[in-house]
Amino acid sequence: MNGKKLFSLIGIILLSLFCLIYLQRNINKIREKDFIVINTILNDIPPVVAFTTVALGGFRGIAADILWLKTISLQEEGKYFEMVQLASWILNLQPKSAGAVSFLAWNMAYNISIIYAEPEKKWRWVENGINLLRDAIRYNPGNASLCKELAWIYINKIGDKYDSSNLYYKTQLALGMQKIIGENPKENQNFWNLMAQTPSDYNEFIKKELSDKSISEILKNSGYKNIEDLYISFKQEGRLPQQLKSKIIDLKLFQNLTIHLKKRMLREEFGLDPERIIEINKKFGELDWRLYSSLAIYWSCTGISISKDSRECHSALNMALAAAVLNGNLLLVDNAEFNNFTTCPNFYAFPIINNYFIDKIVGENRDDYANFYFSFANKIIPILCLYGKCEQAKTMFDNLKNVCPVSASSFATLQFFLDSYWSNYLERNDKELILNDIFQYIKISYLLNKKGMPDFAENLKKNSHYIYDKYSKHYSRNALPEFRTFYADEMALLREKN
Repeated sequence: MNGKKLFSLIGIILLSLFCLIYLQRNINKIREKDFIVINTILNDIPPVVAFTTVALGGFRGIAADILWLKTISLQEEGKYFEMVQLASWILNLQPKSAGAVSFLAWNMAYNISIIYAEPEKKWRWVENGINLLRDAIRYNPGNASLCKELAWIYINKIGDKYDSSNLYYKTQLALGMQKIIGENPKENQNFWNLMAQTPSDYNEFIKKELSDKSISEILKNSGYKNIEDLYISFKQEGRLPQQLKSKIIDLKLFQNLTIHLKKRMLREEFGLDPERIIEINKKFGELDWRLYSSLAIYWSCTGISISKDSRECHSALNMALAAAVLNGNLLLVDNAEFNNFTTCPNFYAFPIINNYFIDKIVGENRDDYANFYFSFANKIIPILCLYGKCEQAKTMFDNLKNVCPVSASSFATLQFFLDSYWSNYLERNDKELILNDIFQYIKISYLLNKKGMPDFAENLKKNSHYIYDKYSKHYSRNALPEFRTFYADEMALLREKN
């Protein structure tokens, strides 16, 4: 009897083990599908993440849940700064918890940031959300959803005008990238190639350049303990200090060390890879990487490279590409006065991006792209004409008629389209907004002249005159001064400020 009971017990145990193995396999598949488990070796993973994933084992989830509940409690109590540390701990405990990280990042960038009135404090929380997503992408290189979330923060939170501090966000982002790529990135077209060829790892760099002993001696003689001490100083200004330059006789070594530190800064501060930037520039034309639209393009493309069928990543890419054309050339960024932030269209990237949309519509028969293209064309065609790019405007109008025949059927000619656009613009907007837009056109014309683009500047000035006269004669209830007087007053103000 005891033997039969023992045999039955062994059978039950074996059956239970078989069932557990079967269930565990299914659970593992679900965890891998939803990016909950680490099943790949992560490069450059911080020691704290490596330790917690191994040492705590299955208890990591319990600890993360407790911290998650604590973050909710802290938000209700208004203790927002403690939430940043807890969010970092949750990411360390559960590096693959993409959903939780997305929520925490979104909460920081949108919900917590709007509690404050000061742009500086608001930007701190937007930046915290960006950094959290950037770190999560580093631990989840195969998760397209995280890339999409980061792209949309750049597009929606920084790019849109709904947040009153959006110009401050744009300014801080541009100044941060400017430390790496300089004030005139288009003047150094070979910059990204040099950065791609330079090792980002310090040990690899010194092997390529000279011995670690020589570098250490140069750093010590310049007042730095080691390369980390130098890097902290470098991040503040984006350039090597003068005392170090005098110690390094070899100019090439000085330049290579600068690029090495900039590459490290690019990856650690922005999560960007110069090789991917080169690919994107080849595909969409030279972009200004100080702008939010370029970073949104980067993360959208990263998400699409992971999941080609991700509609949300494609949607984010479309929005970012449109922004890169409409406002893709940075003319002025001023740390002292963020309202001076000024952009104009990137006409050099326009033909490539325009052809990209046409290829998607015609080559892939994508109706969703056709609808987006109609909206994009309605914005860019009048802008092209404003700057004197009438031939490109005519080509785009013809494309619009071909790929969106139903939507564009109400516009017989380009001139009819432009007349309708400006009439609607003048009727729909009030005096303050219209005069502010005209002032912006005059400001852009002034800056384009300073940048050595007189043709664009003159066309913009001439067409600003046309809009001003049209508004003052037919739509303004109050008499306005002649454009010549208005223009002279605004130019005097611009010269005083700049």
